[in-house]
This record gives sequence, structure tokens and C-alpha cells, in this order.
Amino acid sequence: MPCCKEHERTGVAVGIGVGILSYFNKWSQERQSNIQAPCRIGELFLYVLVGAVAGKMAAIVPDVLEPATSPHHRNICHSVTAGAAIVYGMYELGKTNVYPLAKAALMSAGASCLAHIGEDAGTEMGVPWLCR
Repeated sequence: MPCCKEHERTGVAVGIGVGILSYFNKWSQERQSNIQAPCRIGELFLYVLVGAVAGKMAAIVPDVLEPATSPHHRNICHSVTAGAAIVYGMYELGKTNVYPLAKAALMSAGASCLAHIGEDAGTEMGVPWLCR
């Protein structure tokens, strides 16, 4: 059973990746209207930092909502259904005009929660479809 620190490390890595992708998505949209739009390293670092923090915090949400008191603690918050709801929320968020940095934070949080569920799915106990 992965521990909280493992989930946090995974959340940071996922958040950094999503932060980088989010920045370059924003930058490519800027370049559509201005081909000479510069790549701003300071802004990229901010996206990476926000992604890492959001990812670390969100990666432990399933265990905060359903504390790991035993290997059988996984219920609705660790389920395939919860993962599907997160994916749907991220899909809908992607279609909105939310401030790009806030969108990066929310996408990092969602991806980190999905990573948590994915890590737990790979254990002997697995995760339920809906609940146990």
C-alpha cells in the first residue's frame, strides 16, 4: 500500500509535468496572434511551482477523505467512478476560459488525484468500481 509520502512525491512530479504543459499551451496560443511572443522563463517557473504545490496537496485528498487505517479503507473516493468524475471535470475545465494559471493548478490537482487512484489500483487490494 503506497504511503502518503509516495503519493506526495508522485503528485509533485505530475504537477510539474502539467505545469510545464499548461505554460507551453498558453504560450502556443499567444504565438498564434503574435509569432514573436517570447518564452518567459520566470512565468514558466511560476507554472511549474503552482503545478507542483497543487499536485502535492491534491495527491493526498483521497486518503484525507478516506484515511488509510487498513488495506480495506478504499471506498468511493478511491474508486474508478471517482477517477471518471475527475476526468470529466478536467475535460469540462479544459473548455472554459478560466485564468490560465488557475486552470494549471486545477488540472495539476486533478491529474495528481488520478495518479493516486492509479497507484492504489496497482496494489494487491486494488480499487473498487463504485464502493466496497
